[in-house]
Amino acid sequence: MCREVERVVYCGLSIIRPVAMMPDTLSTSAPAVTGRELYRALVVCFMISPAREKGYPYSGHILQRIMSPIRSIEECSQRAWPCLDQEEFAGWFLRFAEGFTRRSNSANAVHPEDGDPAALISHCEQAYRARGLPPIFRITPLAQPPHLDALLGERGYGKEGETSVQVLERVPAASGESAGLHLHTPPGREWLDCFTALDDTPSSRHETLRAILARIASPHAGAVLRVNRVPAGCGRGVVEGEWIGLFDIVTHPRQRRQGIGGRVIAALLHWGTGQGALGTQGATRAYLQVETANQPAIRLYAKLGFREIYRYWYRVLG
Repeated sequence: MCREVERVVYCGLSIIRPVAMMPDTLSTSAPAVTGRELYRALVVCFMISPAREKGYPYSGHILQRIMSPIRSIEECSQRAWPCLDQEEFAGWFLRFAEGFTRRSNSANAVHPEDGDPAALISHCEQAYRARGLPPIFRITPLAQPPHLDALLGERGYGKEGETSVQVLERVPAASGESAGLHLHTPPGREWLDCFTALDDTPSSRHETLRAILARIASPHAGAVLRVNRVPAGCGRGVVEGEWIGLFDIVTHPRQRRQGIGGRVIAALLHWGTGQGALGTQGATRAYLQVETANQPAIRLYAKLGFREIYRYWYRVLG
């Protein structure tokens, strides 16, 4: 048995696999992947017994087991970072927010339908151009058809913002109060002022950001950590069911590697555990999204126990 393992991204799924056991035919760069190929990858990478699962005809059950948390996170994260207007087409949500952030101004697969990908691309291009925005597709493991990403690349869409979606399977117990840290529920002007200063958000975008935050319906908190009364870090948490999503974790450049981000996250996680309905517990699992280029943040999240389960990226025209 091979003991050497590596992490790969296959069809958008983040998989830890034994290096010597992955079939050579399963190329992560393949433009289209068949159900049989994906099933073979899952058998190898997740050590699923083909005999126990009754072979390939039952692979739909396996895929459902793998895709269920992905769909749950995708749906929660879209509600946790809403847009200002939305259109549905062929199971895709076309999101619009005056061009502020790619997440709120891109086409996202929710329950994609089988159909002509050319019709989908054409409709999205027209919809975004009508609002003076560049067409953007957010490519996740839910995107259909499987070769859509390659097709967009052939049409001149560049790949941007590859992002790791990570989960913490068990939110830890509270570790006590953190000096200088304040929670705002929901985040108001004080939190917004701290975030826009730390993130260097252009003043022309402040009203759009405020409008997006006002549309969040779930329990929502913003954390600000001050050092010598000066904002050193901040972040947001949104709770829905068993999940708390963490967003906008920012640390002042001069305060990095001082544990600021970890303290902000710990406070938000503790707050999230208390947000359950009467007689129920709050969040028990956490998720976050971090660009793969942000290696310092990825190292921090790894120390806190987060692990990657899938990736997404954007295809942008022009």
